[in-house]
Amino acid sequence: MLSKTNATACLNVAAAVLRTLSEDRLLSSR
Repeated sequence: MLSKTNATACLNVAAAVLRTLSEDRLLSSR
């Protein structure tokens, strides 16, 4: 089972990745 710190870190990384992917899509769609 993941500890709270690890889970939070994973969520932060996932959020950053999603943000980067969405930004890349917006930039490439223009």
